[in-house]
Amino acid sequence: MKSRFRVILGLVLGCALFAIPGLAAGAGSARTAADGVSANQAYFVQLAGQPSARGGSKAAAKAARDAFYKNASAMGIGVTQRQAFDTLWNGVSVTVSARDAGALATVPGVEAVYPVSTISLNSPSPSATAEDSRSDGEVTPSRGNSVIDDANSNTMIGSDVANTAGATGAGVKIAIVDSGVDYNHPDLGGCFGTGCKVAGGYDFVGDTFDSQSTDSTYQPIPHPDADPAPCDPNVADQIAQQPGAGVSNAGHGTHVAGIAAAKAAAANGVTGVAPDATLLAYRVFGCNGSTSDDIIIAALERAYNDGAQVVNMSLGDSFNNFASSPDAQATQTLVDHGVVVVAASGNSGANGLFSTGAPSVAPGAISVASVNNLAFPAASFDAVSGGTTAHVAYAQLQTTTAAPTSGTAGDFVYVGRGCSADPTLPLATDDPYLADPNGKVALIVRGLCTFDAKYKRAVAAGAKAVVIMNDGANPTRVGLFFGGSVVDKGVPGVTISFTDGVTIRSMIAAGTTSLNWTANTVQAADPTAGQISSFSSYGLASDLALKPDISAPGGNILSTWPLSQDGGYNVISGTSMASPHVAGAVADYLQKHPTAAPATVASALKDTSAFIVNPTWGQIENPDLAGAGLVRIDRAVTAPVTVSPSSISLGDNTGNGAATLTLTNNSSSAVTYSLGNTSSVGQDPFQLDGTLGHMPFTFGTFPTAANRVSFSAPSVTVPANSTASVSATILPPDGYWDDTALWGGELVLTPTAGSTQRLVVPYGGFIGDYQSVSPIASGNCSLPTLAHLGSPTDSITCDDGTPAITGFTGAPNGGTWNQPSKDPVVLLYHLDYQVQELKVTLIDAASGQPVTQGNRNPVLYDVTGVARNATVNGFAGVIWDGTSSFTDNGNKGTAHRKAIPAGTYKLLVTATKVKSLTDSRDNQTQTWTSPAFTIHA
Repeated sequence: MKSRFRVILGLVLGCALFAIPGLAAGAGSARTAADGVSANQAYFVQLAGQPSARGGSKAAAKAARDAFYKNASAMGIGVTQRQAFDTLWNGVSVTVSARDAGALATVPGVEAVYPVSTISLNSPSPSATAEDSRSDGEVTPSRGNSVIDDANSNTMIGSDVANTAGATGAGVKIAIVDSGVDYNHPDLGGCFGTGCKVAGGYDFVGDTFDSQSTDSTYQPIPHPDADPAPCDPNVADQIAQQPGAGVSNAGHGTHVAGIAAAKAAAANGVTGVAPDATLLAYRVFGCNGSTSDDIIIAALERAYNDGAQVVNMSLGDSFNNFASSPDAQATQTLVDHGVVVVAASGNSGANGLFSTGAPSVAPGAISVASVNNLAFPAASFDAVSGGTTAHVAYAQLQTTTAAPTSGTAGDFVYVGRGCSADPTLPLATDDPYLADPNGKVALIVRGLCTFDAKYKRAVAAGAKAVVIMNDGANPTRVGLFFGGSVVDKGVPGVTISFTDGVTIRSMIAAGTTSLNWTANTVQAADPTAGQISSFSSYGLASDLALKPDISAPGGNILSTWPLSQDGGYNVISGTSMASPHVAGAVADYLQKHPTAAPATVASALKDTSAFIVNPTWGQIENPDLAGAGLVRIDRAVTAPVTVSPSSISLGDNTGNGAATLTLTNNSSSAVTYSLGNTSSVGQDPFQLDGTLGHMPFTFGTFPTAANRVSFSAPSVTVPANSTASVSATILPPDGYWDDTALWGGELVLTPTAGSTQRLVVPYGGFIGDYQSVSPIASGNCSLPTLAHLGSPTDSITCDDGTPAITGFTGAPNGGTWNQPSKDPVVLLYHLDYQVQELKVTLIDAASGQPVTQGNRNPVLYDVTGVARNATVNGFAGVIWDGTSSFTDNGNKGTAHRKAIPAGTYKLLVTATKVKSLTDSRDNQTQTWTSPAFTIHA
């Protein structure tokens, strides 16, 4: 960055680069800016030299920091240190005034400048439906659930089997970098310090910390202490009710810690994946709101120094999918020094491809996607007959009036199929009722006609409630949404399982049976169990490296909660819940394989994972969404062979699809595998209705023909305690895809002798030339454009009927800026795809050449690793106050800043495209040149 040109608008969910307060860009369809500019902004400054973990000297790092501050002061740049780093990453994070921000990169000794990103724990919100509990963000379908059952998710990943066989995480330290851990919880040991389950930790922030400048609870000054206990969630929830306050984070870390390593202290307690592991708790969130990634790096450095063997980060910077980001660099350094790092892939699946973020995109980190649990907490009613009561789980019939939480609906009658004779309804059938539902509750069995026909007829006949039971094809399925849309008639309609329906019919046959609505929840089998949660983020990484790596249960997970609320247990959802399942699995593995390197651990987990099948198409899910599949720690611990690489990143069509697999056999017997392939569904620009989607925001998911996969041999034998290699060529179906589609599959190694454990290696890639995409796009609003900062009532009219960009006055044809120090030049833009570098250069309008007179640097803004906008209507921007940097004695002189002369200029925006990891060419660029505009001195 070469002058005071700064980003003003948030690029991604959970991350705002140089943000204007109150900005909502990228988070939805609305385009809103705030009135005013942040007085201070935060940046990482990378300094010359290596951190100590990579062989550098702490003394040299301190000398580099001292020189940086001295040089900045000499240039008139006022910086305040936030954090200093010398262990995993070499540099500082600083607060600097908005006026000085752009000049940081001109300070001698500075190697790179990155924005300090704001990272949020997604706020719990109600689950979407019982049929598909998948929804965006982390969700809280139930608190204080009366049924304590942690066995579901543990069973899914085989940790119950592994625990029984002695793999319990004993002797392994798991660091939980989160919102603090309630170590007083009996399932988490009930104490803190040496000899306790939570044996150590640190609070980096204090209760009042909130780094999100748009929150009314904004307080960016950390108040650290040695106690990593969380904020009282009751207090945090009360604060969250204040206008503009940050969301409550208080229970998140305790929930995550319990999933990884809780050990039930009583019969109704929770047991995690690694119940004998030791925990280290690092609190990086206050009671409410957000943290920043410099705080995260500080926690990683402390975890490293405290001897953590596993680090779990149930957090992330969605859309920042660059392995070069500072937190990803620090993560990779940890991995390179023997620490296994597990991180959530993100909860931005609704926002399309390339939404997985740092730190999970670090090459050696294990990025975890989410699948839904076996059961979920469903609403329930009571069916009462005499002294008999049945607690019945139900799902709301789509679009119908919500069921109350108390009161009696009436007595049940069973009417049969209940299809209507009304010829205006689809699939109408003359099916006489078996009983009159007038004034009663109509119990109807699914089948032959639509739910709308059943519901409409029952309501017309006077039913006070409509209950549709499944037809026996899936006896425990509660949510039934295959009957089409239902038009609400003001009467509650719900669906129940076949099993519960049969029970109610038996009760009706025995005597009068009434329906009593309740506010209770019960555990119900989730019909979407094992499917990818819809909130789970898609990969790939920016350079088309295959991310996420693996999947684990994250939808509807019961775990520990701070004791001050909800009885100490809660059910929430998110990739935050999936990640600690894998962290616990890593601890189990390390107990049995204590010398295993992080790459070996990751390989063992991925190689032995289970397929995740797309329910619509019957093919496996694309690895860019599911990674290798569902983790199975019971298989990983005992598998005799691991495969390297454990996943194959094919890049784009500039690669040749060749890969060599090296198999390592750690057993005393030879193992032979036959080699095969299974192809996954793909993401294609065309949608199911045949229309062209807007990649990467909207697209269709389609079944594919078989990928073209061949091996150097049909099988491979790995000798005892030795290695063997086999090569593969992997290409997509010829002519099957449209450009910009993502494709993939898994190589399958099926044992024929010496083992019973199948191994898989996921692969994925991009169709076409990745550098052919156009990152700079219109954002459905004729972007890029020039603008003036305006009031909240000012706006720029967009061209697609979506909300206008407010807070600005447009200058699409240029214009005049009389006092840019007070009325800065604003450049608004939209990125469809992430870019390697975004640069803004000042051009003389008459000559078309960069403005270099008087030793001026024409580059006004230059930043690497810029994420795409979160939505097709999102936007971002930079703001310039009319100054540029110059040197007083050529390139060897001292850098200063001053106003440019009055004149007519243009801005040249250059987006350097990200290239595939298989692409040997130079990075290509896309440019945009603004209209001419006039600056008056």
